[in-house]
Amino acid sequence: MATTDGAHIWPPRAADPRIIELLDGATRTADIATDVRLALASRLSLTAAQANAHSVDDLWYRFLISESLGSKTHEPFSPDFTTGVPDDDFASVSFLSGFEGIDESTTIVDEGPVEHAGITANANAQLDTAQKKFGDSSLLLDGTGDNVTIDDHASLTLAAGDFTIEAHVRFNGDPGTDPRTIVSKWTEGTNQREWWLQTQDNVLQFYISTNGSGLALKASSSFNPAADTWYHIAVCRTGGLAYFFVDGVAHGNAGLTETIFDGSSPVIIGSSIGSFPNYANGWVDELRITKGVARYTTGFTPPDAAYPRTGP
Repeated sequence: MATTDGAHIWPPRAADPRIIELLDGATRTADIATDVRLALASRLSLTAAQANAHSVDDLWYRFLISESLGSKTHEPFSPDFTTGVPDDDFASVSFLSGFEGIDESTTIVDEGPVEHAGITANANAQLDTAQKKFGDSSLLLDGTGDNVTIDDHASLTLAAGDFTIEAHVRFNGDPGTDPRTIVSKWTEGTNQREWWLQTQDNVLQFYISTNGSGLALKASSSFNPAADTWYHIAVCRTGGLAYFFVDGVAHGNAGLTETIFDGSSPVIIGSSIGSFPNYANGWVDELRITKGVARYTTGFTPPDAAYPRTGP
């Protein structure tokens, strides 16, 4: 879960693990200093008045000593409020999740600026601490009906503009030529097809529909994923082209001048909805959808840390 402190977003995975432990189950507000002061007061058996008579640094020092978590050298309280360099395009992020949480949890949090609330883990979709690209966990999908749905929202409709869809993906077993969905906004039965990103036949496939019922395929150059390997996969649209990337390496492009249908399908992580769901079997971490921005058009160094959770 991300909380805020002024203009900052504080994702737990970026903070001192002692702070994460301190705030586990504690009351949360929009101000981390308030949260920490209240939690420290409780741990130190102080009244609010007693806690307010001391600086947060002093309370933090007393807490570390009492819990044998620090040395006798005074250590100031200094959580890491960011995950590196701010994202200049953070305001354009439509969805962002690092799938952080306890093992087997089904709570998925949007850590982007939209903060989507209608997110549902279906079948056996769950967080998994055994595999992760960054942080403490990732999303596990077992290939037999698992997916996560995000309620329809205007920020998730790609229309005619630029966009970037990217995620870290790890396949459970060699997928061969079998189709495995990464993420889609594609519901067949009610003609609510919009867009769909998957791997199949050793390429990345990006399907789009302009009217909700028809479809057009945009495909990458060859990509033969191996088992049990994390890949950063991205597709971007700009200038009438769809660009495909794996681990920052360009995998070709395809013409994409169409206006993508604006329907009512949810976004579905790990499948589509219909006769051919093409369920994912593996793990997804750090899924980010950016509307209005093509983040990559040439080769790049793939992310070596979680995406930023702050803007300029």
